[in-house]
Amino acid sequence: MNVHQIVEAHLKREGYDGLVEVDCECACRLDDLGPCDGLKDDCRAGYMVTPDDAEWADHEVEAEWDFVIVPGRRAAIDGTTEGDAE
Repeated sequence: MNVHQIVEAHLKREGYDGLVEVDCECACRLDDLGPCDGLKDDCRAGYMVTPDDAEWADHEVEAEWDFVIVPGRRAAIDGTTEGDAE
């Protein structure tokens, strides 16, 4: 396995939807990891949310974005406890 495959397997196993680099507004989904300049140290595991949920959680959203990935676990947005999150 290469690093890309290891990262993808970990994200899937832990229930994440992709990666996000918050400081530069960069994100990628599991089906297209690292399309920019590849995986970087600043990339964080995250999950997809609706634009409304992202704004509710104080994440900036641009109208032209096809998707929004925010860092952390899904429970941080939907109010479930970590054990309840799917």
